[in-house]
Amino acid sequence: MTRTLQAKLLVLAVFLVGMLAGVVLTNAYETNVQGNGVLDTERRTDGDRDRSRGRNRERQSFEEYLGLSSDQNEQMSAILEGAREGYRELQARTRPEYRSLRADSREKIRAMLNDDQRALYESWLERERERDGKQRRGGRGGMHD
Repeated sequence: MTRTLQAKLLVLAVFLVGMLAGVVLTNAYETNVQGNGVLDTERRTDGDRDRSRGRNRERQSFEEYLGLSSDQNEQMSAILEGAREGYRELQARTRPEYRSLRADSREKIRAMLNDDQRALYESWLERERERDGKQRRGGRGGMHD
């Protein structure tokens, strides 16, 4: 095997691993961080359904690209579902700590600001909450809730 062919295969392998990691991490991020772990279909918004359809299309395209057999598709589904469940559990365990850290940080920031700055800070937080709420209703979440 020539060095050129080895280099091309290495680039292809890195690309494929990156693509798979991107699909998995994007799915986990959108499902758990942005979607706040909304899992039941009764509560899903149109944005959630659109994202789900988009993920399914991406995954199908990726599976076709790799030429996976039906058995491999099933294995991939099981792996990704296991990862999603792990991300959900991680989020559930860490959410209280995250919120506590965020609240502590905000209190420290408030304490260092003068009255005018504090009023501006509170106004900024409120705008961020509103913006994030609109994004969440559209299928995206934020950190300022």
